[in-house]
Amino acid sequence: MLFDNEKPPATTSSMSIRNRRHIPPPSTSGAKPPGYW
Repeated sequence: MLFDNEKPPATTSSMSIRNRRHIPPPSTSGAKPPGYW
């Protein structure tokens, strides 16, 4: 759906909040945790 480096400006506000909660640092694992999508 959305790429880590490519986020549409419209969704940035919503995704940025989700990224803080569910997404660990990009170099932590390399695999996206469940709940990212």
